[in-house]
Amino acid sequence: PVPPAMPQQQQFGGFTPPPAPQASPWPEEEEYEEELPAREEMTFKKAVERCFKKYFDFSGRASRAEFWYFYLFNFLVSFVLGFIAGALGGEDSSLLRLVDFYSLATLLPILAVATRRLHDTGRSGWWQLIAFTGIGVFVLFYWYIKEGDDDANEYGYPE
Repeated sequence: PVPPAMPQQQQFGGFTPPPAPQASPWPEEEEYEEELPAREEMTFKKAVERCFKKYFDFSGRASRAEFWYFYLFNFLVSFVLGFIAGALGGEDSSLLRLVDFYSLATLLPILAVATRRLHDTGRSGWWQLIAFTGIGVFVLFYWYIKEGDDDANEYGYPE
């Protein structure tokens, strides 16, 4: 025969155990995830300033806005300089050297921001070399317009 069930107080010597917890006392895994700071809104002016401040900086990440604003800035400045040089002096103008000088002076920041943009999509900056294949320009263009990683990747946190 089975002995009759004893009241709970008699089983534990008059001590009543607390009720079993409904949920685990340990935080869920999601609560441990690191909160990433939101990307600050990039303006045209901020993008140009940041790219010139990071003149030789090929590390880190660049957002789509930073990258495209800087390219737009370079296009506009080159267009205006070329227009002025062409209007004032023609094709033999020494003012055309100003356009050449500007293009040379901005070569490194353009390569740097393109490298940081590829880093934002999880790729090495060396991928820029595929532009020399011709068809690689289209692949690079796709990566440049692609949204970057929201989380940290091997190149750091989003800026």
